[in-house]
Amino acid sequence: MAPKALKRFDVPAALGVILLAAAALRLWAIHYGLPAVFNADEPHIVNTAVSFGSGSLRPHAFKYPTLWMYILFGAYGAYYAAWSLLGLLHSVREFGALYVWNPTCFYLIARVLSAAASIAALERVYRTAAILWGESEALWATGLLAVSPVLVIAAHAAKPDSFMFLLAAWAWWFSARYWRDGNRRDLLLCGAAAGFAVSTQFTAAPLAALLPAAFWARGGRRSRTQDLAYALGAAALAFAATSPFVIVDFPKFLTTLRDQRALEGMGSAAGMWMRVMENVGFFVGTSYSRLRMDETSLATLGPTLRWMLEGLSFWSFVVPAAVAIGAGRMTLLESRKAAMVLLPVAVAWLLLSRSPEGSWQRYLFAVFPAIAFAAAKGFTRLIELYPRRRGVAVLILAILAGGGGFLECWSYDKQLGLPDTRTLAARWFAANVPPGSRVLLDQEHASPRLPMIKDQVEQLAAATAASGHPRARYYDSMRAGHPGGGYWLLRVRRDARDLHTNPALAEESARGQPTLDVREGLSQARKAGVGYIVLSSHGADPKRSPDLRPFLEETDRDCELLIQYSPVVGRITGPELRVYKIGPGMNRSSRKAKLSP
Repeated sequence: MAPKALKRFDVPAALGVILLAAAALRLWAIHYGLPAVFNADEPHIVNTAVSFGSGSLRPHAFKYPTLWMYILFGAYGAYYAAWSLLGLLHSVREFGALYVWNPTCFYLIARVLSAAASIAALERVYRTAAILWGESEALWATGLLAVSPVLVIAAHAAKPDSFMFLLAAWAWWFSARYWRDGNRRDLLLCGAAAGFAVSTQFTAAPLAALLPAAFWARGGRRSRTQDLAYALGAAALAFAATSPFVIVDFPKFLTTLRDQRALEGMGSAAGMWMRVMENVGFFVGTSYSRLRMDETSLATLGPTLRWMLEGLSFWSFVVPAAVAIGAGRMTLLESRKAAMVLLPVAVAWLLLSRSPEGSWQRYLFAVFPAIAFAAAKGFTRLIELYPRRRGVAVLILAILAGGGGFLECWSYDKQLGLPDTRTLAARWFAANVPPGSRVLLDQEHASPRLPMIKDQVEQLAAATAASGHPRARYYDSMRAGHPGGGYWLLRVRRDARDLHTNPALAEESARGQPTLDVREGLSQARKAGVGYIVLSSHGADPKRSPDLRPFLEETDRDCELLIQYSPVVGRITGPELRVYKIGPGMNRSSRKAKLSP
């Protein structure tokens, strides 16, 4: 029976409103940037999924496990069947050319699937909390996750995080069913869901702790020790079945792990345990203390908005307080259930606290349901303490909407819908730079999307095919469907530390792209015949890339600044871009800059 506080409205209707709001936040501006891709990690996922069409399901790298990419491969197969009328209208080769030159549909398919997974996960979270406590806590937990900014951001990307969150939500639901009914099948399904989650994103590993925790929480009610062993086996089998090449290519996988440790060794884990705790507490909205560190963001705000944020600095602690209260009450009054809910969170905290990478909030997605359960328990307790419960609930919702997650999600979505500096710069190039010109750019996600001239494509296709590089198929498709025109493109070579990525993956990527080493300065660009340089505030800069300081300073001093695109609050988003032209004898006094409005 629903609590008295819920009798005044219809629970299914409330859940429907929450899910509709979550869908709106996740689907708004989901097409942002396309056909250009401004997320650095999306191309790796989509390129790998498309590459499976060549006949091999073997990934060329182990940055991610493969379940999500296999699902995308299946979705792209269905898209090809519909697009080509089962191959009667178009060939596979033409499908490859479509991806290379107009990848919009490929990324939209992946992003929509990601958003759908995020929304579906909320429904499972509701069902789980309803089993463990009731409809009131279930609505709170679902509503909090609906407006979690990091979940909304992940739902806009073709990455595996949202699908892993869905599988984690299923694992939590099966664990709750096992706690309630003691059915061995539910524990086995919990293990399988956890294994599939790890096969989607390695950061789901803390879910392994959910199995013994649920087993212990169930107690001695006809539980048998072998149930736990079977569940752990189901988890291992689910992972092996959907990421088989982790086992087949285990030495290469170990090399990837060593490279990842090398990357982590570039940073420091000092004080990370506090950062992870902050990520747990502020899973809905950003703490004002963190926002204050972003001086660039604060500089764009007017005095009124800054005053409002100062006022919200107190209210930003409402959610962490609710998490603490809920966790405390569970521990005191429901110790077995608390162990099932909080043990995986503790394991995630311990693992991430030991890694410099632990500051990424999305690495907690597997335990987000548990954090939401604790917060829901805390909020229902706060409401129970006051006689005017309805007013307190409305006040808390207003705080969450005005100073918490909803405002951040809305602001993020709104920004995605604005014109982007990279798109504006690409249009300027098409109108002002002669085809065939040599252009030096930074990383793809940080730069305007420019077409590559066919002569260069043919050279790269031959070179990558000769070296056996997996990007050879990409250039072959590009050559087959080349529309004509384009530019000779080069990219600034940057090392793994500068890019903050896996060293082996950075080296492999560099071998498949036309890069230029400009550490000695602008002279290297001149030797390569570069006529235009595009610098990006999302790319190399003297602080992050000290080796490139001479090149960056010489470019700014000795080249002609043709045009500059800068973000404008509420009007234009993206990085600051500066387009330079290399000319003999250029210096600062002779430049004539044309600045964008």
